Amino acid sequence: MSRQRGNEPPVTWLDALTWCREHGEDAVMITVLGAQGSTPREAGAKMVVTPDVCFDTIGGGNLEQQAVIKARQMLEDGQRIPLVERFNLAANLGMCCGGVAMLMLEPLMLGSRQLVIFGAGHVGQALVTILSALPYRIHWVDSREGQFPDDIPANVTTYCDDDPVGLSQRLPDKARYLIMTHNHQLDLDLCMALLKRPRPVGFVGLIGSAEKWRRFQQRMEQRGFAPQQIDSICCPVGLPDIGGKRPMEVAVSIAAQQLQLDKAEAGQSIAVTPLNWQAARSIGTLSGG
Repeated sequence: MSRQRGNEPPVTWLDALTWCREHGEDAVMITVLGAQGSTPREAGAKMVVTPDVCFDTIGGGNLEQQAVIKARQMLEDGQRIPLVERFNLAANLGMCCGGVAMLMLEPLMLGSRQLVIFGAGHVGQALVTILSALPYRIHWVDSREGQFPDDIPANVTTYCDDDPVGLSQRLPDKARYLIMTHNHQLDLDLCMALLKRPRPVGFVGLIGSAEKWRRFQQRMEQRGFAPQQIDSICCPVGLPDIGGKRPMEVAVSIAAQQLQLDKAEAGQSIAVTPLNWQAARSIGTLSGG
């Protein structure tokens, strides 16, 4: 059941935790808490499941298959609470080994939220100063050589690219995109490119005045974009109640909005499967033999 990504060698579940953190992947850790009778693996066996990759194994077969299906459903639903389930391998899963396994499926939120910031001007630099101190993975893009500061935080990746619009198509789908370049035409091109992406992004925010946004709306309408597409762009980006025009004030406003979005997203994940206490209490009745 364990698979590789690309040409990377197979890794253990322990290696997988580092891999998931480095690649911004949320995952579910599956652990065999207890085993009775004949089972594919002993208590303590673990594997890690992401939306499209499995690392290590709890023994394969239908037990692992059903556990992986459930783990990926947990990731899709945004569950945060561990789930303990008891599997009768013969009665429930049709496996001839006939034992009983108790599994814990533990969501691991290893994938920090990803932000893409276009523009390394005064506001961009102030914004990265704030956001890099928070649990984000930041992709920072500017076409101007030497625009980035010398000291770049560990969670920030810089891209000095002559074609930011083309680059925008290769950056993460689920990221939030913040547009604040030195060039209004580039800002517009980025807005349109992000709206055309085959898979939608998490958020698009554009820095600018009401007049700038009015002109952008007109030009996007002329290019055939539907009103609901245009309305999906947040302009001016940031929280209006904070106010202020100095770069750090604008950056604080934008950062505060990102924290507000974090809380809103977390609120969408409240409905979770509670821990199966009856199953958990029966763990003590299982033995490793």
